[in-house]
Amino acid sequence: MFNRLNSLQLSRTDWKIKIRVTRAWDSFSSSHEFIGMNLIMDFHVHAFVIPEALEGLDHPFYEGGMYIIENFMTRRAIGTLRPVTSEICIILNEGSIVTNIPLEIVRFPRYKFEITEIGDIYSVARNLAPGQPPIYALDIVGIILDKGETVVEATTPGMRQSIHFNLYDGRNMIRVVFNDEKVTLLGHIFDGDYQLDPIVILTSMRPHFRNGVLQVSSTEATKVYANIRYHVVWQIRQRIMFNSLRSLELSKTDWKIKIRVNRTWNSFSTNRELIGMNMILLDIEDYHIHAFVVAEACASLGSYFFEGNMYIIENFATRRSIGYLRPVTSAMCIILNESTSVTPVPLELGLIARHKFEITELGDVYSIIRNLAPDQLPLYALDVLGVMLDIGDVKVEDSAATPRTCVRFNLYDGRNMTRVVCSGEIVQSLLPILEGDFQTNPIVILSSMKPHFHKGVLQLSSTSASKAYINISYDAVSQMRRRLIDQC
Repeated sequence: MFNRLNSLQLSRTDWKIKIRVTRAWDSFSSSHEFIGMNLIMDFHVHAFVIPEALEGLDHPFYEGGMYIIENFMTRRAIGTLRPVTSEICIILNEGSIVTNIPLEIVRFPRYKFEITEIGDIYSVARNLAPGQPPIYALDIVGIILDKGETVVEATTPGMRQSIHFNLYDGRNMIRVVFNDEKVTLLGHIFDGDYQLDPIVILTSMRPHFRNGVLQVSSTEATKVYANIRYHVVWQIRQRIMFNSLRSLELSKTDWKIKIRVNRTWNSFSTNRELIGMNMILLDIEDYHIHAFVVAEACASLGSYFFEGNMYIIENFATRRSIGYLRPVTSAMCIILNESTSVTPVPLELGLIARHKFEITELGDVYSIIRNLAPDQLPLYALDVLGVMLDIGDVKVEDSAATPRTCVRFNLYDGRNMTRVVCSGEIVQSLLPILEGDFQTNPIVILSSMKPHFHKGVLQLSSTSASKAYINISYDAVSQMRRRLIDQC
């Protein structure tokens, strides 16, 4: 019934689209004559409405409104400082038909931006000639700091007012200049209407150098959005309020992080005394790290932690990752002790993932261990996935320590197969597969597995950190499922 915005091309004009306007602004000539109205539509296409078309509308366009638009022209996007990266621009003229319709909030989000990290702006601007604008204007986000006074100065076109401030995103800072009527867009922020510094998105900003200093300046298309419900705003707020796992180093202990616990397991001595509790933590930047709760703190902190839950953790030590069969490749490890503060927080679904693994293809396992000496352990344990085939019986085997439950099988990923031995607690989590609870072979992820040769045969064995995850919602599982289906 409707054409999709990403299907538009230049060959016709009898289009019919249903859209939501996410942004709108007017264009004026150098003599301040009205030229037309600009719209950004939900799929992030730029539209331009000529004055004659606006005069014929029963209802004007407004930001957030939904419309059916019929019979319009398309052309290729041209010029510099384009507000979006789409290659097509829509032109609404006197022949266009516009119908205002009720909102469909779920299908058509209120906002969409193409955010550029402040740290990436230099790479955008460094190769431009003096005075040369880039092809695309930038949408940036952060909090406003170091606000200057509004300055009025004489320029060639006439008097101009401007205001300078810094924009900080939790990592980097850049100088910002707002000019002319755009200064008024900041009034509600500078008037102290917010208890906390609001997170602002500044759209369609122009990056350039002034007196050798990188800055961004407002353009005709610039808008200001403060504390809106948008995922990047939430991410920046978290980045400013909390330390990122990636930023942790050895120099201090007054860290404050907000994380989700992906995995937990206990460590015991050879005589089965508790040494401590291990966790894999994940933050909003999808960075994961190994954390260890010392035995003295387990009584007070250990009962707090559950896989999948979110926490704020404050005041902990850090050290460099050491040893072999490390569960993740991050260079730092967190140590939680008696001074550490832990606060459970409500789940914020969709913002920190439930799972993260560093999957190793079965075909790559041999290359990891072929140069290791006999009995030498690799630096990192492996996360692998596949379907379990040729499953043996569950057995109880004697070991040097205590009897252990053990099961052997082959793991197949659609390309390669490897022998696997699982023992201990992980066997319990494999029981749904061992007992035949699935009509089709489920895809299982085995975490923290030890690769080695046994009697000259390559195999993977479970470790104390190993866990089994069966048919979970995870990209690698979906990809594996498609690979296996393609082979049928």
